[in-house]
Amino acid sequence: MRLLNFILILTTTFTAFSQLTGTMTVDQNNVCLLDTEPQITFTASGGTAPYTFNYTINNGPIQTVTGNPTTTLLVSTLIPDYFTYTLVSVEDASLNSAVLNTVEYINVYDLPIIDAGPDQYLCAGVSVALNGTGGMTYIWNNGIVNGVPFTPTVGAITYWVTGMDFNGCSNSDNVTLFVTPNPTATTVVDSAYCDNGTIQLYASGGTPPYVYTWSNGATTPDIWQLLGGDYICTITDINGCSSSVTATVPTSVIPGICASISGTVMIDYDQSCSISGVDNPLQYRMIRALPGNQFTLTDADGNYTLNLLPGNYDIEQVDNSTIYSPTCQTLINVDLPDATSAVTGINFFDTISGTSDLQISFTTSPIRPGFYSNVYLNVCDMSGNALGSQDIWFTIPDGITLTQFSFPYTQSNDTVYATVTFGSSCISLWGTIFGQSVLINDVLVFNAGVDQAAGEVNLINNETVYTTIVVASYDPNDKTMFLNGMQSDSTILLTDQVLEYVVRFQNTGTASAIDIYVLDSISETLDLGSFEFIASSHPCSVSIEDRTLKFDFPGINLPDSTSNEPESHGFFRYRIRQAQTNQVGTVINNTAYIYFDLNEAVITNTTYDEIVEPSSGINEIVFSEVHLYPNPTSDDLKIQSDIRLLHAVVTDLSGKVIHETALTGHIAQLGVQSLPAGHYLVRIEMEGRVVYRRFVKQ
Repeated sequence: MRLLNFILILTTTFTAFSQLTGTMTVDQNNVCLLDTEPQITFTASGGTAPYTFNYTINNGPIQTVTGNPTTTLLVSTLIPDYFTYTLVSVEDASLNSAVLNTVEYINVYDLPIIDAGPDQYLCAGVSVALNGTGGMTYIWNNGIVNGVPFTPTVGAITYWVTGMDFNGCSNSDNVTLFVTPNPTATTVVDSAYCDNGTIQLYASGGTPPYVYTWSNGATTPDIWQLLGGDYICTITDINGCSSSVTATVPTSVIPGICASISGTVMIDYDQSCSISGVDNPLQYRMIRALPGNQFTLTDADGNYTLNLLPGNYDIEQVDNSTIYSPTCQTLINVDLPDATSAVTGINFFDTISGTSDLQISFTTSPIRPGFYSNVYLNVCDMSGNALGSQDIWFTIPDGITLTQFSFPYTQSNDTVYATVTFGSSCISLWGTIFGQSVLINDVLVFNAGVDQAAGEVNLINNETVYTTIVVASYDPNDKTMFLNGMQSDSTILLTDQVLEYVVRFQNTGTASAIDIYVLDSISETLDLGSFEFIASSHPCSVSIEDRTLKFDFPGINLPDSTSNEPESHGFFRYRIRQAQTNQVGTVINNTAYIYFDLNEAVITNTTYDEIVEPSSGINEIVFSEVHLYPNPTSDDLKIQSDIRLLHAVVTDLSGKVIHETALTGHIAQLGVQSLPAGHYLVRIEMEGRVVYRRFVKQ
């Protein structure tokens, strides 16, 4: 047997696989907070795609991301920190893996805290340097260089600065410069006549209130009793911004010691043209010296004094009252031969109709929806006689509630009745009202009256009408002009001769105001000689220096509004006529300066009233008073007016029409004999006007 040998040759084929690996790269290692997000790029090679990359952040838990073969992560820079990224391993689709443990870092720097500095309040023309802090370099907008002074313009301007630190990180901040204009002032100067020159200063601009510093030591806007010469006033506003103004007082005559003329004004009951025991003194009567047109007012005892240079003068009592009529001598010539002359007893005597003459006035503090306000009634016997008891009444408009009154009272519908007892010739009454359901800009009409006194003939001033407008937030220190009892709408006619001004003030401080005085400069558009004081909330003395009226409330002790809001208010009221030189287009402005103790002046609003042509189709008429007499009456009622009467409607206090009739002429008779006793309202229609009046049927 033959053996066969076989050799088996096996052939094997090997495929060479590349080794699985991966890389991790970061495009920026150092970044600033909230800056551009860094990118981390994972790239794999070898193995089979897709790939899974396993990585940690700061050695935390394993996180995965897939790439084919590359993927990119964006890293948020919301917090500053040092971040370590470790690529632990990479795994391919065949589940092959490679351990890598490669490391990259990202450092997120915090932003610098850049500070542009605090906001600043500056005066116009003042230089300032802005300095940014918190960085190494700074760039300002508007061309400003850090630390270099510049002069900003007026207004509120915001400046931005960008600062950069040594890491190259930057941040921004801003500062606002509030640049206010400096106050300015104009002056009105009267020459020094017998050492009584005056300067009236009117400040504006800047931010009131102002502080006034005069070269003669005065601290009020208006100064008086001045010698001739230059006077410098520095006006400083609440922000410390200031400017100066110089006013020159001319010396019209050689100043020296003045001679004087003095006397008294009395009611001459016995018409003897001399002072007797039955006569009463008259306060606030205007006395004038000519030439020179110098005025003064009588005091509470009817006395006056005029200080004048030597010379010859005509002294007259100006007929500035709607109540009194000057009699006897109205113009007295007086000679002052030298500076030692002192002429006394230059007296004037007035009369009134009848033995009594009651006058009533009505005023309110500003009325606001949902707030308490005050009403003030002043009743005086203008004859100076002390009264006993007298009946008064006043109406309360819809939406207003009376919550308190200083005398016991009754109320029927809208009318309040009270019997008041006088301890002297005048009495001041007040009450509290609540704006329960009134709205802003509502027009409220109050009527008030006092019944006829024994021996009283003139009944025109026994009634009054007061019209005011409901306000919202308000400055409690204000000035308002009234025309025929109605709040002015800033337009008047040439024939609206008699104007009434009310200045209201309130102590809004933290303690009582011991002394208060108000300065009120009378412009040339008003007839200073016609000034007539009407009423005030507290005892008040009035004096005059040149064309400035001073209303003085010494020892008023006005409570502050926090401790006693109702009694923290005060007011005064006066009449004055237009100047005869006024024309259509003339503007009458008036401002008051209120001084609480030693504080700077609180400046009221400026009233603005322009004289206009009467509306088309309406005749220009004199708004005179309408007179009802006798009132009270038990028979017929007479109506008298300068304006032609047209129609009358009588209603009871609930508004029910009782009687109406046509009227003609200027005097008409209204038959009321058949009416029951009580109070009634009559609506009187005239040419171009409608008024309401009350009367009492006995």
